[in-house]
Amino acid sequence: MRHPTLSTKLLAAALPLVLAIAALLGLAVRSDLADARSAETGAELGAVWEPLIAALEALDAETGEVGDGAAATGATRRVTDQTINALRDQIESLDAFDAASRHITDARSALSAARRNLDMAIVAPDLPLEVDPLEAYGLTSRELVAVGQLLPSEAGDPILGRELLAVVKLAEAKLSANAAITGTRQWRADPNDIASLTTSRNAYSEMEATLGEFEAIAPEEWATQYRQSGFPTELAKYRGDLDRAMRSVALGDSATFDTESFAQLVANGVQFQSAISQSIVESASLQASSARRATLIRIATSLGAVLLAAFITLLITRSITRRVRAVSASAKQVTTEQLPALVEALRDPRGRATLPSVHPVDAKGSDELA
Repeated sequence: MRHPTLSTKLLAAALPLVLAIAALLGLAVRSDLADARSAETGAELGAVWEPLIAALEALDAETGEVGDGAAATGATRRVTDQTINALRDQIESLDAFDAASRHITDARSALSAARRNLDMAIVAPDLPLEVDPLEAYGLTSRELVAVGQLLPSEAGDPILGRELLAVVKLAEAKLSANAAITGTRQWRADPNDIASLTTSRNAYSEMEATLGEFEAIAPEEWATQYRQSGFPTELAKYRGDLDRAMRSVALGDSATFDTESFAQLVANGVQFQSAISQSIVESASLQASSARRATLIRIATSLGAVLLAAFITLLITRSITRRVRAVSASAKQVTTEQLPALVEALRDPRGRATLPSVHPVDAKGSDELA
């Protein structure tokens, strides 16, 4: 077996150091890639809320047409179906796709039941309904919001998880607000239906409690925007109106509650929800872009550092081995050529033999080999 050369030994000695540098830089690159992936996941999760909010708004529009005493039009139903399909397409890349898909399937089943019973009530009004269409619509909304409730656990980052949970709280508050709106409409249609008004007040209390949770969970910037929007003040006003209506009904007096104005306030709240969910996408996209850029810079720096270390190692190895080879070659020349020639010259009794020429060894340097 051929013995390794001196240059190979020197390179082998320096190789662990080069590999250690490469490993450390590789760990840094891996961390950057993880940060980039986390930010991209945040953008994907935040993006789910756009079709989710669109589906909930389309469902509210369809329910609103039902509240006018008739089933929703075919065009309105198609819009609702399209938004739910878009939501399902958006969640296909999630790890929790199976659970989210089940919620969407359940939402579609509840929606179909609501439509089927509405259509049956129009065709055969004397037949009993399988389910209350408004309750079925409410169940559809809850199943869709359940999709959003899965998102915080997908975040993998506590800050992003809190932001997504804050958006969920707004969606849950919207469900309670819808229940309050439905209850006051039913009471307005039948002033003797005190149970509907009581249900509405309970739902209103749940909405206020959920919004309180939103303020506690949300980033300070979002909580400040919420408080400065005047929304809490308006909610307190409508809460007072609802309490006065309850007291008037209990006393047998006439009472009113501006349901449509309250519904408009709730619709404006959806715009705030859309804005903060979009801010999650924008912030996460910027973080992902920054992380990718930092990763590329780190990779380029890592490759440059490894190549530079390898190049310096090669130069040092060549510097040492060149001089060692020069000394070895000179020594070999002395022993094989110059020394025998010198011995012959010394043996020549006539003294006419030519002495071998002597050349200095080319081993310039400032270290111990010089």
